[in-house]
Amino acid sequence: MFEFDGYGYATAKEMDLAKKEAESIVYIKSRTDFKDREKLKKLYEGLIEKQSFVTPTGINFLREIQKELNAFSDKTVSPVFVTVPTYMKKGAFGRSESFQQMSEDQKQGKKDILQGKLRNLRIINAFLILIIIGMFVSVLLSNNSPFTDAEVKIQNKYSAWEKELSERENAILEKEQELLQQDKGN
Repeated sequence: MFEFDGYGYATAKEMDLAKKEAESIVYIKSRTDFKDREKLKKLYEGLIEKQSFVTPTGINFLREIQKELNAFSDKTVSPVFVTVPTYMKKGAFGRSESFQQMSEDQKQGKKDILQGKLRNLRIINAFLILIIIGMFVSVLLSNNSPFTDAEVKIQNKYSAWEKELSERENAILEKEQELLQQDKGN
């Protein structure tokens, strides 16, 4: 938990944003004449339109300007809109406290929904695994598999070598017989 200006922030990034807004507020206060209602109203409307302030520090500053403008005018100025982060909304899973605050029926309902989704995911995964296994089996058992093609190529290569070797062997045997006959004749 990070603290700045009396407010606690969940992250350092949020606290840094609040510090930057505080610096902007100091700058605006030093440059603005709060007695000139027209300029103050234009400043307020511009800050609201651009959503310049989102932290409690900045929103409090906008509320100060709003009160100042409403104190001296018959017409109320536009409201300060606050956006609540999703992790703080009721029913969000971002915080364990919100789950702990649920009634047992709500917890059971969420649990049933999540268990149903988990069951469905398991079924889908099993189906996809079976499809992948089937694809591997069909590739390995088919006649046109890459392994069969490689085996046929190797067999053809060896048969060609075998044929070539037997032809050479026959040629050598014939030469030997010729040489033996020449030796016997001499």
